[in-house]
Amino acid sequence: MEEKELKENMLELKTNLSSLKVTDGATLEIAIAAIERCKAATKRVNEFFKPMVDKSKAAVDMARNLQREIKDKKQEILDPVQQAHGHLKQITGDYWMEQKRLEREAQEKIRKAEEEAEKARETARKLAETTGEKVEVDNSAVMEANLDAMMNKAPDKTVKATPESKGVTFRTDIEIELPEGDENKRVFCRAVADGKYPASTIEVKLLPLKTFVKQNKIHGVHDGFKATEKVIPV
Repeated sequence: MEEKELKENMLELKTNLSSLKVTDGATLEIAIAAIERCKAATKRVNEFFKPMVDKSKAAVDMARNLQREIKDKKQEILDPVQQAHGHLKQITGDYWMEQKRLEREAQEKIRKAEEEAEKARETARKLAETTGEKVEVDNSAVMEANLDAMMNKAPDKTVKATPESKGVTFRTDIEIELPEGDENKRVFCRAVADGKYPASTIEVKLLPLKTFVKQNKIHGVHDGFKATEKVIPV
């Protein structure tokens, strides 16, 4: 039986059975028999299309298997270069972080040297006021600190483009480790109550705290939480 013939038989069956009405026992028996004819017709249609359905399922399974094999081969070839890429991002990020750390240390050295120099100048002023003796203040520590800062200044985030690099850039971000444990949380809440941090951070939400830390250039462990600068090559 061809598909066209099967379709015509189903349409004919519908035409013949659609006009049936159940009005008594005899017509009820006819309707019940018609139901069985519908079931038999459905079975014929399913049997007719079953080979085609099975064949299409096999084709779909084969296509899926082929797609999976292609993806696996692609990933196998990509793995080495992706691993190398990850390694390079790590070591360049580590280098940049170290340079930033050295720069921060140098800036702190300048700050301390300037504080000491200011104390020395104040002492010299008081001595001059009381004794009239003029004392020269030694600024060599400040000069040395500034020289160290120049030597330890972190390089620009954009590396000069070469045929190999094509301009490697870095993006800095802040990683926040939120307070853990009841004591750290109490410490942080007290700090918020004292006005050290915005009230919006009282629920120890990451985004407001991260924004505040970035704006105020906070690093290290403070009031129960830890702020760490990360450098990410992009």
